[in-house]
Amino acid sequence: MDKQFVNQTIKAARIGEVIGEFVRLKKRGESLVGVCPFCGDKGLKFSVSPKKRIFKCFACGEGGNVVDFLKKHKKYSHQEAIEWLAKKNEISQEEKPCGELNYSDNHEDRMTGKGPSYQASQIVFIDTEVGIESQKVKEYGAVRDDGVVLHTKSKKGFEEFVAKSKIICGHNIIHHDLKYLQLKGGYTYIDTLPLSPLLFPKKPYHKLLKDDKLQVEELNNPVNDAMKARDLYYTNKVAA
Repeated sequence: MDKQFVNQTIKAARIGEVIGEFVRLKKRGESLVGVCPFCGDKGLKFSVSPKKRIFKCFACGEGGNVVDFLKKHKKYSHQEAIEWLAKKNEISQEEKPCGELNYSDNHEDRMTGKGPSYQASQIVFIDTEVGIESQKVKEYGAVRDDGVVLHTKSKKGFEEFVAKSKIICGHNIIHHDLKYLQLKGGYTYIDTLPLSPLLFPKKPYHKLLKDDKLQVEELNNPVNDAMKARDLYYTNKVAA
């Protein structure tokens, strides 16, 4: 399946509109909330963020992007989910020229790097949520430079996701995240914290803002923070 076609299809998808076809949602601030279709929790802990293009259930932990929702809810393969979204938004796939790189048809291939058409991501942005009392990682969040998002409680799943990236970037990862992750491999690490004095001279070592949580509850969203680290990194590159 052509990479440009896949990216175009995912970008055109309105996650709130798509999930709204299967779940009754109501607006809460900048998010949409409803009964979780996976665990049935009626406390409206199932939240959709149109701005971040992700969904998350704070009861059962299910989360991801619009493709992940279709795969989990409709039991689609990755290719079937893309085709469903393309049909919905009337996007057609043009025949690609010979030799053009493929975007893996199998989402698991891209997650683990085991598929024949898997393409290594150059950089991945990460964040972790660590329990205050347990001092153990509760959730992992990551965003690759090809736009693929991971939100999981599985250490193995997280390690497989970042395995094919050469660079791991995050905000304050040197003194915080890495001591909990204990990653193996020849990664290059970039910490966006030292970039703060260059971009924010009045607040040189500011913390990442937490004002766009998917829920009003005081819960960290590692995916949001990984995205903020990504934005800080690329803002610095543009400024340079």
